Amino acid sequence: MKKDTKKTLQSYTYMTSLGPITLTEEDGYITECMFGNFGYYDANTDLTDEAFAQIEEYLAGKREKFDLPLNQEGSDFDQEIWKILRNIPFGEKRTYAEIAKELGRPSAARAVGNACGRNRIAIIIPCHRAVRSDGTIGGYAWGPERKRKLLDIEERYKKN
Repeated sequence: MKKDTKKTLQSYTYMTSLGPITLTEEDGYITECMFGNFGYYDANTDLTDEAFAQIEEYLAGKREKFDLPLNQEGSDFDQEIWKILRNIPFGEKRTYAEIAKELGRPSAARAVGNACGRNRIAIIIPCHRAVRSDGTIGGYAWGPERKRKLLDIEERYKKN
């Protein structure tokens, strides 16, 4: 007998102070948090509602870490980068080169930037905390203005 491998996928778009954010849950995990309204599903869940509530707390400076089950497809390299990003403290930044060095691959700064660009769980996996070695903010899949706003929020609310 063939096992049913159908996945449960639900997405919902919420409005935030940074514009619409679409959250996707698949089989009990947040798999996407993307800026924009993609309109491919219109069903919120308890988990997407909880993720939205945590994002709202973050944007208001009342939350520094997220407590959500996450699952994002990516290579082993991507997964390692995303784990490092989740461990960068609120209000701090790391350069792509520092992240590459922490990974044990000091010449992989560009690859780190590319892995950040493949992150489909914005804010929650804080790729906005990765910056260029010269101190400029660098790229961001959702636009440099959003990256700057996220960094400004963290700078404003970080505890000394």
